[in-house]
Parts: sequence; structure tokens; C-alpha cells
Amino acid sequence: MTLELQPPRSPVDTRHLPILPKSLKQSICRETERRCVDLYGNRLRAIILTGSLARDEASFSQNAAGWSLLGDADFLVFFKEHYSLPARAEVERVQREIEGNLSRRGIDCEIGLSVAQPAYLRKLKPHIFAYELKRHAEVILGEPTILSLVPEFTPADIPREDAWRLLCNRAIEFLGVICEETEVATAPSSQARYRTIKLVLDMATSYLLFAGHYEPSYRERAKKLRLLAERSSEQEPFPMQDFAERVDFCTRLKLLGFRSDEEPPTQDQEDAGLCWQKAVLYAVQLWRWEMRLLTGCVEPISDNQLWTELMRREPLRARLQGWLSLAKRRGFIAGCQDWTRLISHGWRASPRYFVYALAYELFHRLPSIVDAGQTGLDRYSDWDELRRRLPVSRQSDIPYRAPAWRQLAAEIVWNYQAYLVGTRA
Repeated sequence: MTLELQPPRSPVDTRHLPILPKSLKQSICRETERRCVDLYGNRLRAIILTGSLARDEASFSQNAAGWSLLGDADFLVFFKEHYSLPARAEVERVQREIEGNLSRRGIDCEIGLSVAQPAYLRKLKPHIFAYELKRHAEVILGEPTILSLVPEFTPADIPREDAWRLLCNRAIEFLGVICEETEVATAPSSQARYRTIKLVLDMATSYLLFAGHYEPSYRERAKKLRLLAERSSEQEPFPMQDFAERVDFCTRLKLLGFRSDEEPPTQDQEDAGLCWQKAVLYAVQLWRWEMRLLTGCVEPISDNQLWTELMRREPLRARLQGWLSLAKRRGFIAGCQDWTRLISHGWRASPRYFVYALAYELFHRLPSIVDAGQTGLDRYSDWDELRRRLPVSRQSDIPYRAPAWRQLAAEIVWNYQAYLVGTRA
């Protein structure tokens, strides 16, 4: 199995990731603020911008139609305590309206709105999201001190499982892009390259938290990894010097682009820095390393044994909460159709753990599957068996003639988006 990409069929312009234009960020914030104020007026207490856009670490690409935000623009919309929250369907409609208004102004952007009351902030537990929210979120409307409601805690208080979940989530999002591409081995799309960047950058986030050196921004993480690489040991999950160089390269692409006074990388340099097969290899090694630390396993054991031990350690309460969350999202009638699956799966692990375990099964096979080409994609015989382990099974949107691994990937991504995104259960 080779870990190097062949040269793309057409040059890829790495300058599609420029320095964040402040005017684009302002336009997105103002349109979101305007629409929310029009609809909810004095019911609002604050609107907060979160994520990479708030940190000025988001990436935009330019095309003939205008600009596209690579990733989402995420907002928390807080209502005053004595007002009820709008239904999810209404919030989704507002998201689409904001996206449509921005599109007509030449800005292609996915908007994420989460509605809550201030008590949500007071109840936040130590997690990566809460830590970065308190330190980097931006109040664009309303009470400027509302983030002071978030309890104080340090990176040392963040549970390691939170970093492991981040790695799992990025791997699944990467699967969602790769399973839709037919020429990823020779000519990965701009979306595949962007997902490779995100995978590498959040591998750095996950690793640093496990190693006790977490930093809350891409720039700080790249700097920290360069320092750690100078004194790495054999206990690391992968060659630290090479990993730190890849993180540094991806950080430059994500945040800075290539200025006119810089010499742009050659195609060979870019292919090496964004080699998705190598990123997947390192992600699998990190995945195993983190699971060993979470389970306390010191002796060499198989992947299946690692997952079994990890599931065994999941608290019963967390398993029940996960299945109750799934049932709530599916609705009672649809949920009743899955009682046999709940009975057979529920006692073993939560839906989240099942989705993560199946994602790992497919993810670590990706390089060899893609290298095999169209003639060898289905040489593994257990795809259907793996699909039966998913929390919810449905008829895939992938054409039925598509290879079984692509169908499995589509099912994994659908379960993740439908039942895991937006909840900690």
C-alpha cells in the first residue's frame, strides 16, 4: 500500500485559502443579527458567534460567483428567561433564510443557529467547546458580559474522552467526503483537501489535550507541537517531527494562505503536506493510542478487544441517555420499530460508541480500499454485517450499484448527522 499521492490531473491553487476578509465576517454577522432581531426583537438577550469564525481562523474560497466559507458559521442565540424557545423546525427555516440572503450577496455560507436560555451557559461542563467559547467567542448583539456565566475551569479539567470524541467526529466527516469521490486517489477535490486539513488540525487538538498541552487556537497548537517535537519519545503514537511539520503546513493553509511575498509551495510539497492517506494512517495510530490510554491497557491487544474494553467502561447511564436521545429524535412510532436493535445493542454501548466503532472499522481500511481500485473495493466480506451494527439502518442515498463500502460510509455519516450532532448523549 502506497502512502503517496500521484500528481493531480490539474493544478490546485492553494491560494484559495486567503487571510480572512473582515468584511465577509461582518456581513455574515450582520445578516444573522438582522434576521434574528426582525423575528425575535426584545425576546433576545444576546447573540454569540463561536468557532473558527469568531477566532478569525476561518477559511474562505473565492470563485466566479463570490465567496464561500469552508465550514460553518456557528451562532448561539440566547433568549430571556421568561420567553420560550422557538421550535427546531423554525430555527432551521431561519438558517435557510439567512443563507439565502447571504447567497444573493455573493457569500455562500452554512449557518448554524443554536437557541438557548442563559442557564445553558451556567450548566456547561469542562469541555473543549466550553473552554474555547469562554475565551474566544464574540458577542455580536446584546449583553456583552454574558460569557461570564460560563464556569471557570482549566484545560486540565477537560476529560480526555472529549478529545477522543473530537477525533472520531472529524474522521466521520472525512469519510463523508471521501465516500462521494471517485478519483480521490489521483485527484482529490478541494473539499477533500479541506477535510484533510481539518482532520490534521483536530488531530493536533486531540493529541495535545491527551498529552497535557492543550491550546485553544490553531496557531498556538502548531507552535506547541513544534516545541514538543524537539523532545519527543518512543511513547508517542507517530513520528512527532513529521506530524508537527504537517500540522504547521495545514495551519498555514487554513489561516494564512500564501502571501505575495512568500514563495508558494511546489505541487510536490503540497501533495506531501496534504497526503490524505498519511493523514488517515496517523489518525488511526492516534485513535489506537488514545483508546489505550482511556482503557488503561498496557499490553498489546487487538482493535476489537480495545473497543470491547472501551464499551465496557462506558457508564450505564450514558448508554441509556444515548438511546433515549436517539428515540426522541426519531419519534416514538419510528423508535418502536427499533426495539429489537435496542435490546441487542443497548446493553453493550450507546449509539455514539457504535457509530464511532463502525467508523473506525471503515476508516482504517480506507487507504487499502482506495488503492485497490474499482476491481478490489469489495474484497472485504463483512460490509453487510457491519451495517447491521448501526443504531439505525435505512436505505442509503448512495446508488445501489455503488460499492458496499461507500454504502456503509453513507450510513455511518447519516447516523452521525441525524443522532449525534448537536447532542453530547
